Amino acid sequence: MISDLGSLSLRQKLLRIATNKLFVLITLTLSALYFVITGVQYWISSYLFIVLGIDEKQIYKFYVITCFTAPIFGVVIGGFTFSHLGGYKSRQSFGLCVIISAIATLIALPIPFL
Repeated sequence: MISDLGSLSLRQKLLRIATNKLFVLITLTLSALYFVITGVQYWISSYLFIVLGIDEKQIYKFYVITCFTAPIFGVVIGGFTFSHLGGYKSRQSFGLCVIISAIATLIALPIPFL
């Protein structure tokens, strides 16, 4: 399949990528994730200091703790959980992803209105 790509024009290659539903969905999901993460990283310190009046040292201390522990725990717990379910390609893993995504969406939906 990869050897077939050499004979395609750039336009045909881009069309093949754009019509790959899995690639497009993963790209959109990661873009949304990075948008939220970057927004939190950029705005949260200022928001906590200016709006909520929390001491800067306390803000940065808890921010650093959160930034270091959240990804580590996420990878460790997620890796353990998905390995226990049979790996990332198992049917149970896909079901768990759907459930977690639905819960996260339901929790996040009211946030802009608060």
